Amino acid sequence: MSSMTISTDDPTKTTASSTPQAICPLDDIVPETGVCALVAGKQIAIFLTLDDELYAI
Repeated sequence: MSSMTISTDDPTKTTASSTPQAICPLDDIVPETGVCALVAGKQIAIFLTLDDELYAI
């Protein structure tokens, strides 16, 4: 089972990078839907397309 990680790095900052954070197993995201998560105190949404591409906002 694969899991998805997302980097909490902010490309606008010049400080040391953050450690990627596991969000959920990829199998838990139904294609054409998404999940929400708190990462570094900010809410993000992660979407999986029918082509198995991931998008985060």
